Amino acid sequence: MKRIIQCLVFLFVVFLILISCDGRMSHPPGLFTYSDIRVLSFAIERYRMEFGRLPAPDGYWLELERADMLWLPSRSGPPSDRWKRPFVYRVPGEHGDFDLYSCGEDGVDNFGKEDDISNWAGVNEGFYSKSHWAKGRFTVALGLFFGFFWLFFIRIYPCWFVVPLAGLLICMGTLFGGLWVPLGWPTLVSAILLVVLSIYLYVNIRKRGLPKCR
Repeated sequence: MKRIIQCLVFLFVVFLILISCDGRMSHPPGLFTYSDIRVLSFAIERYRMEFGRLPAPDGYWLELERADMLWLPSRSGPPSDRWKRPFVYRVPGEHGDFDLYSCGEDGVDNFGKEDDISNWAGVNEGFYSKSHWAKGRFTVALGLFFGFFWLFFIRIYPCWFVVPLAGLLICMGTLFGGLWVPLGWPTLVSAILLVVLSIYLYVNIRKRGLPKCR
């Protein structure tokens, strides 16, 4: 059991290091917002095909609703992004027949630049990589650092206590790092490992008691 845990922790650490080298990750709400923009843009295009014109900027979602083309009819009011702010819809647009975009996380209308998410440029990968991925990578690295640092205590405390605790630190770093970047299934794996290692530690501490220095 001891060697299995050591192997799992080692493989997971190697995988996290490989993941952390990839800087092309967007902010999760930004990805979801862009997906909503694409769906809403498709509904607007359908409306134009059906009626030969684009819906007017004022109350455009009401026109889509009356035409049974509203993207998410369960939502009331104007369609909004994942930060609960209405999308900006302009006709005619500067980048096409119509411009549809979100003002992004900061809520400032940058006309599709900075952290804005638009139907013509999508998610600004460069902006989110610099402003969010750096935080997530630092948090993951912090978990790796404390995890590896704790392994040095293996000469002082028993292996059954040191290795799982190191794994817990690494997993927590990954989970907190996932607040800024969508690590995807590595976050799920770290959550599962966190539970497994916590149970393992709890059972052993109840059985053997808190370890003492050798």
